[in-house]
Amino acid sequence: ESVFAYRLSYMFSKPKRGDIVMYKLDDVCDVSRIVAIPGDEVKITDKGLFINDDSVSGYEKAKPCEESEFYDNGIYHAKVPENCYFMIGDDLENSYDSRYDSFGFVDADDIYGKVISHFKEKHLFTKTVSVVQPKSIDIEDETDEIEKTEGKAEIKETEDME
Repeated sequence: ESVFAYRLSYMFSKPKRGDIVMYKLDDVCDVSRIVAIPGDEVKITDKGLFINDDSVSGYEKAKPCEESEFYDNGIYHAKVPENCYFMIGDDLENSYDSRYDSFGFVDADDIYGKVISHFKEKHLFTKTVSVVQPKSIDIEDETDEIEKTEGKAEIKETEDME
């Protein structure tokens, strides 16, 4: 699987909730979704994810990491530091992300760019292309709603294509 990240996407603006970004973590490139921005308060309970005390739809299955320094009495609670972002992978039950202390918050300087597409190779001459766009991070009071769209296209290469 390969991804394309647009490095200039944050030259004149800052990352937003819902953006899927490529970033550096311990000298390895990784991809996750931003769910909280600098200054946000993140709370994860048995009822899901809350940003600034507002429920975030689609993240009801998010579970706190019990080994985190921010975990106490069944609740993960942290404030995102300045110049940092809180990431959660889309596979909530199997994602290694900001809920874990060893992962932590991602510094803005470690973000390479916004992911705009990814490719899954089917075989030598056919590739499936998915266009990646922000997922809605709908907060109950709808103060920061981002449009959700996802498109797919298939590119078939033949031996005579150069």
